[in-house]
Amino acid sequence: MLEMKSIKALIERIPYQIRASFVILVASFITSAISFITTPIFTRLLSIEEYGLVTQYNSVLEVVTVIATLSLSAGVFQVAMNEFSEDRNGFTFSVLLLSNIATIAVFAVIFLFRNSFSSFLHLPEALILCMFLFLMFNPATQLWMAKQRYEYQYKKVAIVSIITVAFNLGSSLTAVIVLKKYHYNLAYVKIWVTAIAQIISALIIYCSIAKKANWKINWSYVKYAFVFNAPLLVHYLAQYILRSSDKIMITSICGERATGLYGLGSTVASLAMLAWAAMAASLTPYIYSHLKTNEYLKINKAVISVIGIFGICCFLVSMTGPEIVFILGSKKYIENIQLIPPIAASSLLAAIYGVYSTIAFYHHKRTSTAIMTIIAAVINIVLNLILIPRYGYIAAAYTTEIAYLIYTVLHFINYRRIVREDKVYNDKGIWIITILTTGLCLLTGFIYNYWIIRYAIVALIVIAALIFRRRLLAIIKTIMGR
Repeated sequence: MLEMKSIKALIERIPYQIRASFVILVASFITSAISFITTPIFTRLLSIEEYGLVTQYNSVLEVVTVIATLSLSAGVFQVAMNEFSEDRNGFTFSVLLLSNIATIAVFAVIFLFRNSFSSFLHLPEALILCMFLFLMFNPATQLWMAKQRYEYQYKKVAIVSIITVAFNLGSSLTAVIVLKKYHYNLAYVKIWVTAIAQIISALIIYCSIAKKANWKINWSYVKYAFVFNAPLLVHYLAQYILRSSDKIMITSICGERATGLYGLGSTVASLAMLAWAAMAASLTPYIYSHLKTNEYLKINKAVISVIGIFGICCFLVSMTGPEIVFILGSKKYIENIQLIPPIAASSLLAAIYGVYSTIAFYHHKRTSTAIMTIIAAVINIVLNLILIPRYGYIAAAYTTEIAYLIYTVLHFINYRRIVREDKVYNDKGIWIITILTTGLCLLTGFIYNYWIIRYAIVALIVIAALIFRRRLLAIIKTIMGR
């Protein structure tokens, strides 16, 4: 009993923000682990073509979500939580209804021309209907989660995240296993059951948001959110096109099988992005809070530390690519392992962009941000059109890396234009880490057949992490606390 009390007292001595961020980080990894644990089962139950259709649906969903929901849980929401701190519930409900209005308007157009859209998007009409129903309710979950994270309500975020993901994946996996023997298209089954499960949980959250706001809409909030996010819509759309156009174009050019192979490769490489998403959830508020007081040295230390740790995560994912592909997808997906190095490198570049764009969002520089993203998205599409027909789906990984490199450089230029002589970040350090990590990731593709070398390098990194564990914990403490 005394020991338990001492442990509790020790935990309570840790700053609240650090405890909150740590629990959210753990919850993020648990939900991601649940997802990745079920991935090997789905890839074995579904054919490569069916998995390709699921990948195609998710890629189109990412792009359509931008327009159909106005991406209101993104940039504007973080800023609004600060500016309207006395009425966060009212703001959340108001922008939720704005999102619903946008969804109805977008899908009214899509349904009027559903045959054309179905052909263009390479999706059956039934899945477009599923997408509409999902987008009507899912923003409630996204907005609620964003609000809880901002307020460091870590217990709620952790519990809801884990239960929701377990329910969604459990429902879809059960349905796929049960209906497989009836020769249904399992891609339809997985997509529909997952959407229905997410809608059920979102409905509960939707009603909770509405109740806390007394079902009242504040039209000044609606106007604020729309005016703030309208210039950013093109940016968000270009951003998702940059991230998803490769899969959509592979389906159009090479077919669903190639999309399935590429989709699993992207999933493997995106393992690193899970770590970044968790880090960024704490890093962005940290940067915002210290920008107010011009504490650039603290920002520099936190940002360099985060990027350094994330660079190691990207390298480790690239090093262990063949093993992760085999575990998640079995031997039938092993031909796509050469996708892992360039996509892992792209993950780091995407993170660097996020660091620089944070400053642009802070200073409300929305138009310039959108222009930079559009340029990168257009370059990516053009490169895909040229190289995918000639070199196949593998080329898409390298076009994505090139586009992300240009994307990051452009946002760096935009950031320098905004801050001018202020040294908000240690830019030299950031770019040294970026260049070094990118080069190491690309080199791993040449040693995939030499597993002893790869395992030795991974072991050395793990040993180094154990030796310098105190320093790493100090870094985590820095970036998780305000």
